Amino acid sequence: MKHVRVQMAQGDILLSPVDALPKGVELKRRDDRIVARGEATGHNHAVTEEAVLFEDNQGRAWIVAEKPALLSHQEHGTLAIDKGVWEVARQVQRDPFTGLVSRVSD
Repeated sequence: MKHVRVQMAQGDILLSPVDALPKGVELKRRDDRIVARGEATGHNHAVTEEAVLFEDNQGRAWIVAEKPALLSHQEHGTLAIDKGVWEVARQVQRDPFTGLVSRVSD
């Protein structure tokens, strides 16, 4: 049976599996391992040393896990990340009454 990677969420963070890092985009390695900082509580989403964290010139984060890794957060617990490349996005919510879209706050 083939293992299929699927989207995963941890609080306001959404991880989407991709085939490879984007081509033609300047990527900077982030050694602090902080994927995203929480605005409301000051907590953060951090990846373990089994993965490498990159940021592109638009501020998007990318995780490259050469082997299974972990994404931790002080309130949400730990999320196991499969081997591979993951695009990191901040989740958004849409108000059904006004139609306004805003980032989910963590």
